[in-house]
Amino acid sequence: GLIIPLGEWIIRTVCRQIKAWADEGLPVVKIGVNLSARQFQTKSIVDSIRTILEETGIDPAYLQLEITESMTMSNNNLIQTLEQLEGLGVHISIDDFGTGHSSLLYLKKFPIQGLKISKEFIQELHEAQNQAIVAAIITMGKHLHLNVTAEGVEYEEQAELLQAMGCDDIQGYLYSKPLPRQQFEQFMMHKTGLPS
Repeated sequence: GLIIPLGEWIIRTVCRQIKAWADEGLPVVKIGVNLSARQFQTKSIVDSIRTILEETGIDPAYLQLEITESMTMSNNNLIQTLEQLEGLGVHISIDDFGTGHSSLLYLKKFPIQGLKISKEFIQELHEAQNQAIVAAIITMGKHLHLNVTAEGVEYEEQAELLQAMGCDDIQGYLYSKPLPRQQFEQFMMHKTGLPS
């Protein structure tokens, strides 16, 4: 049962950090937080996030909540909960898209703003079949007005191919491994040309 308070602590910590960066005049980026199925099943998830957003005073658009495809099948109140979260102004994405078991019908029904293509497809992007799947996900995402992110990009060739396919965002070790806060701040200042 620790995932409930732990998840709330993570969201609060992320929102406080976003606020601190904004107050310091540093570049603020959207930060994704993975939600567990247990968190989503609690009736208090929307109230909890609303309270955290009010406490920290951040622009909710900088908080991206990520759910998995499997979660879309296991929660009867999912659409209502997602609509309430969308009403708070946060962004919602389906993480590891393409490896779960959800129906494509959900993409039309759910109030989501993004898809994150599973790194399983990106790691083998040199294979024609994976290229076809990734291109189809990107095209579908664009037609549904969703932001499409490729996860797990490690090589320049992958990034170039994804850019040619029209992928919106690319993340992975090609750009940076996970960093402690201070190193991340230096990384962002270097990328944006701000003095460190």
